[in-house]
Amino acid sequence: DSQYLTYMSERFRELFEIPLEVNNFNTRDLYAKIHPDDYPHVMEAFLNSRDQLTELHVEYRSQSGKGYRWLEIRSTPEQKEDGAIVWTGVCFDIHDRKTAELAVASRDRLLSAVAEGSRIFLSESNLSVAISAVLEIVAKAAQQDRAYYFECRNDQTSGALYANQLNEWVRPGVEPQIDNPELQNIPIETMMPRWLEYFRSGAPIRGNVESFP
Repeated sequence: DSQYLTYMSERFRELFEIPLEVNNFNTRDLYAKIHPDDYPHVMEAFLNSRDQLTELHVEYRSQSGKGYRWLEIRSTPEQKEDGAIVWTGVCFDIHDRKTAELAVASRDRLLSAVAEGSRIFLSESNLSVAISAVLEIVAKAAQQDRAYYFECRNDQTSGALYANQLNEWVRPGVEPQIDNPELQNIPIETMMPRWLEYFRSGAPIRGNVESFP
């Protein structure tokens, strides 16, 4: 079915990058901007609103410029005599609020994961089993696809520092790397020299994996 926006405020046009000269905007172009992870629930909400003539209320991320912004849509449908459905509503930019809410939720998940991890380390006598369990808990809390545990040891002869992967957790569908020989006996000083300072000071290493090592 054809769906068009016939009235758009200046702020709405700004959010969705719609030129002033465009008066009838095809909503399919708006759907194309929806974040892939949000698309299913946005479409479900829209179809329910259309079929049941109930308020459309949905929060989602929409592409804006080079990134995504959180938006909230509230719109009420009305069916005309010819069968056409017209929605009248508003769009709110909730990016700052939603980002703050997600940050708090993420912090709470991680704090809970740390507490549970501490309990496991205190109660599980098998260190390898404990590490594997904690990796899963922390990775899920951080909403990551994988988590590793590496052990660093100095070579008894040369004194050089080497890293070996000992434990790993991956989400279903993600290829494990626990048997990857390239993740064993990694010479830190030659492969990852800038990490040495962090390791020696006990500081965390963070950043985009594309920039590693």
